[in-house]
Amino acid sequence: MSANLDVVTQVKGFVNCGEWDNAGHALQVKGDLPDSAGNTFARFCLGNSLMQETAIKGLVASSGLAGEPLRGWSVSAGDFTLAARRNVGCMVRTKEADLNEVFAALRSAVE
Repeated sequence: MSANLDVVTQVKGFVNCGEWDNAGHALQVKGDLPDSAGNTFARFCLGNSLMQETAIKGLVASSGLAGEPLRGWSVSAGDFTLAARRNVGCMVRTKEADLNEVFAALRSAVE
């Protein structure tokens, strides 16, 4: 099943979004970045998702706290924030975006 990226493109501050497969290849990309950036974006998002899953599992195992499964993540760098849920991610302008809205759109896109 393909993600509905159209809902993600509507969030305030939207720049780019994409869906990727388990190997980190872009399946679909929408937004202002050139198509050539799609696979780079997909690989970054997949790699970060795998690191976050590993970190969560380690924290849960060593602390006894509940925290699995990983539902999503975000990281801000300068003017932009990346956020992802499952195999869909987006880039937004940090000053314009509301992360609650971003994660609601990502959830809608994949469910």
